[in-house]
Amino acid sequence: MFEKSIAFQRKLAALGLDHYVSVNISAVQLERSDFVDYLRALIINQGLEASKFPLELTETAIFQNKAATLSSLNQLNELGFSLQLDDFGTGNASLDLLKNFPFSIVKIDKSFTQEALNKPETRAVVKAITALSKDLNFDVIIEGVETAKQQALAREFGIKFAQGYFYAQAMPMDEAIEWRENYQQYSAAL
Repeated sequence: MFEKSIAFQRKLAALGLDHYVSVNISAVQLERSDFVDYLRALIINQGLEASKFPLELTETAIFQNKAATLSSLNQLNELGFSLQLDDFGTGNASLDLLKNFPFSIVKIDKSFTQEALNKPETRAVVKAITALSKDLNFDVIIEGVETAKQQALAREFGIKFAQGYFYAQAMPMDEAIEWRENYQQYSAAL
C-alpha cells in the first residue's frame, strides 16, 4: 500500500498538485520492530517528505500494545510523519490518547456525523471533541459527510476539513486525479 501511495503522490506532484496521501496503519505494523526503519527507507531515504504521507490509526490499534505503539509513534513523529487518530470516539476512547500520543489530527467517526443532526447528545459530543482537539492544537477532520446539512454542521463548529460521499466516493488513482482537477472548479461554488 505504501508503494501505491508513493506512486500516487508522485503523480500528483508531477501535475503540480501539492497533496497529502494518507495511509492507514495497523497495530501489527506498529508492533513490528522494523516498521519505522521500513518507512524511513521507503520514504525518507528516497528523498520524499514524510509529512506528505500522514499515517492514520484507530484507537483500537493503539491499545493492542500501548508501550510499543507509543515508542513507534514518537519515532515516526520525529521523522516528520503526521499522525492521525482515525474513527475517534468509537473504540477505547481515552483522553490519555489525546494528551500523551503525538497526534496532529483527530478524525471524528462518521457515526457521530450521521447522528449529530438528529440527536442533541451526539451533536454535543461532536462539539466537545472539536473544542478539545482545538485546545490541544490538533486539526479536526469530520468523516462521513454525505449531505449539505452535515457540511453545514462542520462549518458551524469551525471544522475546516471533512471527508465523505458529499465530496466523492473512493475511486482509482487516475479517476481521483481527474476528479481533483474538476473539483477545484466545483469547490469555489461551495
